[in-house]
Amino acid sequence: MKSAMIYQISEMKKPLLIYYAIIFFLLLASFLTTEVFLHISANGTTINGIEISSMIFIFVCGLNSFKEPFRMFLQNGLSRKTLFLSYLCSLLSVTGVMAIIDTSIGAIGRSLGSYQSAFHEFYRQYFPAVGPGQVFVGFALSLLLYTTSALTGYFITSLYYRMSKGLKLLVSIGVPVLLIIVLPIVDMGYANGAISRGLGEIFLLASGVKAGYNPLYPLGSCIILSSVLAGLTYLLQRRAVIKEQV
Repeated sequence: MKSAMIYQISEMKKPLLIYYAIIFFLLLASFLTTEVFLHISANGTTINGIEISSMIFIFVCGLNSFKEPFRMFLQNGLSRKTLFLSYLCSLLSVTGVMAIIDTSIGAIGRSLGSYQSAFHEFYRQYFPAVGPGQVFVGFALSLLLYTTSALTGYFITSLYYRMSKGLKLLVSIGVPVLLIIVLPIVDMGYANGAISRGLGEIFLLASGVKAGYNPLYPLGSCIILSSVLAGLTYLLQRRAVIKEQV
């Protein structure tokens, strides 16, 4: 298990270093630009948080974390269970490091007066003043949201791996058409907007907006969703076989 974890972490190490090298460069450039603006204008500017970028990055990592490790593990006599558990452990290690880095960037940026965490901006009504509680909840939100994003990508790539080429094509075309064209037509033409309102209510509840911007709600939502995604992914992987071309 230890060797499997080290391998999984090493697969994400290089993309992670490149990602944060780009982030630090952009933050430095934005900070220097902001300092120039602050000397010119009394209004100044504010740099937004990087959490959304980190969620997208780790989602893409999840999309690319199954096929090659799966082949390598099985060809070397390691079980699917070892593959799955080592990925979960390595993922929590990586998202933990990302959450620490992003939370630290937020704390340092706020002290400089030119940076606001995306989570602090969204849940400022629950934490009007920055303090240890806000920092800890921000770290927990980052950790769970990054983990959920990665597991979403990992589930999708595991699901595609099990599909035939025809089914992959059908899903790749059918799902966007369903969401972008069919669902809006049905919602507005036959349901009088009930579907979009229902989805909106679910999002507002899961994000904590309906509970006064309470960040504990998205924490619980991420735990539930991550557990479901992990369970479904393991069910997909336990009967997967090595394919020559996918």
